[in-house]
Amino acid sequence: MVFSIAALFTANVHAQDSRWSLTAGVGLAFPLGEFGSKNIRDSTAAFAKAGPACNLGFDYKLKKNVELSFLFSGQQNNVDTKILDYRLDAAFPGYAFHSTSNNWLSWKLMAGAYFLFPLDQKNKINVTARLMAGMLKTSTYKFSQMQTTLPKDSLNLGGGGGLLAESYEFYRHPVSAAFTYLAGVGIQYRLDKRISFKTSIDYSAATLRFARIGNARFSGFTLVTGTTTGPGTVNQMVQVYPKQPFASMNWCGGVEINL
Repeated sequence: MVFSIAALFTANVHAQDSRWSLTAGVGLAFPLGEFGSKNIRDSTAAFAKAGPACNLGFDYKLKKNVELSFLFSGQQNNVDTKILDYRLDAAFPGYAFHSTSNNWLSWKLMAGAYFLFPLDQKNKINVTARLMAGMLKTSTYKFSQMQTTLPKDSLNLGGGGGLLAESYEFYRHPVSAAFTYLAGVGIQYRLDKRISFKTSIDYSAATLRFARIGNARFSGFTLVTGTTTGPGTVNQMVQVYPKQPFASMNWCGGVEINL
């Protein structure tokens, strides 16, 4: 009985004195700059949309209001192919475009400093700030598009009435993980000595680099008075992809537990 009470007391003291804490949260990732751009004239415009985000963090208390922070975060941003097709149709009369794309999946692993600024004497409410750096990795980006030349007459008759369709697809393979940095602010509300509610807004940025040789597949066919002439050709294209700026503003809310 005595040993049980002593073990319980020791565990309680350890929990109170632990310097480690675990934070988990979910939220939204809003693309910024070229990553969220819808400019068809910009080769680095990614047409990314807002999507879900998640954070998992471990913090180690160095001083009362200074911590060493480790963060793993992920986000998903779909590509707005509807806006892309609409703007291409408007920019190139006589053509119709249909694009498909997988989404951007990215994850970051970072470390840095975490600061707390109390708003009351009991440290129940704190303004938080963090500066971090680490690496970012994305999934392979796959894009395909069908480009159709609209017929010059509504009945698709005559020598100029052929309908020409051309399709292609390409992949962008990230060469390796990219350097990324993060700066954020937030609010922490302590429920008790172990559990807190936290919310944060973080800006992060990186520059993605892709393989210099991209594989592309082209094919086409022509329709004349309802008859298909020729299956088209399949060609390989070598393209030097530009560097892709990758920036987002992420909001997440969650719970912190002192370990």
